Amino acid sequence: MAGPLPSWADCDPSEDGVPPTELPVRLSDITHHAEFPGQTVTVYSPSHASGRPCDIEILHGSIDCIPFAEQPACRVPVVNLRLTDDCWITDRTPDGLAALSAQLRSQADRLDREIRPALITARSDWTEWTDQRPDRPPPHPRWGLSPPPSSSGDLGNALADLRNYRDANRRRFSESAHAGRAGR
Repeated sequence: MAGPLPSWADCDPSEDGVPPTELPVRLSDITHHAEFPGQTVTVYSPSHASGRPCDIEILHGSIDCIPFAEQPACRVPVVNLRLTDDCWITDRTPDGLAALSAQLRSQADRLDREIRPALITARSDWTEWTDQRPDRPPPHPRWGLSPPPSSSGDLGNALADLRNYRDANRRRFSESAHAGRAGR
């Protein structure tokens, strides 16, 4: 049994001596396949027994074609991408792959232009806050900010101080994010 073999396919599924009664089953099992590597990133994964960060490959993929599939759409090459071990983006046509690439590029640009400057500002603010106030607790996990000390024991003044502190941090974060978008 032999047929056309794409130049990109990893292996040749040709076989000799296939009985005619097995031909339909054997043909339906043929998949032309070519893998390509992804990117290795360090992640926390519940599947990693130690509970420590581990390296995993993301966006590993393949070009796949099932030439004798029952559905004609499966008979043409598509790209399948593995996000992580159990998560796949499948059946990407050239246009679908271009759309996904644009989405990933847009997210990478956003990380560079908006999120990174905001992170730098947040880290700077954090360092400033913790360096100047070693006796103060870290930010509350729910609110994200520690309240500033009030100069008096008056609850009304303390709340006003807290609002002013919150508003100043919102302005700083907003200015940082805006500066990142302006660099586009």
